Amino acid sequence: MRRCGDSERIAIESATPEAAFELQRRGYRVLDAQEPLELACAFKVPNEIKMVRSSWRVVEEA
Repeated sequence: MRRCGDSERIAIESATPEAAFELQRRGYRVLDAQEPLELACAFKVPNEIKMVRSSWRVVEEA
């Protein structure tokens, strides 16, 4: 883990309870990152849209 900024908050997608408790013990405020990550994945850049469309064409032709 590397430090980014001055925040004592850390968001994790998945971890063992022991890891989360250890981060809390070290003074971090542990947050769930699943929802923000899902939201970020919902946005596509133009290149990703091209790949999705290409995949659809392959599936339709099969």
